[in-house]
Amino acid sequence: MVVHGSPDWWIKLADFGLSKRLIDGNAFHTKAGTEYYMAPELNYLNMQEVEGEYTNSVDIWAVGCIVYRLVAGVVPFPLGRSLVKYCEDGSLFPCDPLLQNGIKSEGSQFLRELLKPHPSERPPATQALKHPWIVNSELNELCLAQYDD
Repeated sequence: MVVHGSPDWWIKLADFGLSKRLIDGNAFHTKAGTEYYMAPELNYLNMQEVEGEYTNSVDIWAVGCIVYRLVAGVVPFPLGRSLVKYCEDGSLFPCDPLLQNGIKSEGSQFLRELLKPHPSERPPATQALKHPWIVNSELNELCLAQYDD
């Protein structure tokens, strides 16, 4: 997608191959996505709260994983048991990569909110966009700083 044209081109890449529109509170049923970014209810955990259906809270989880990777340089839950362990014990949130990359408590809190194991505990997008870490642009500064070289 072209955000700005010539002479200062700004292009965003997007893939809508798995996209769906949620209408009138309907739930989704199809399991699809990249495992590193899939919410626990889509992944192999079979959480009882969802029972074969899920909402767009899976997108909030995916955003949390993407932001985590952008600022920490690694995915929050590598394939294996790390996601299962975190879902069983929320105190096992992977903070070390965040701390090593200078993420302050506000940023860590934002990611903890997006990456809640249970979908009903994740904030809706409108609420997430109002989080102080987003409003204060620490995320923007950190992401841009990586490309200053």
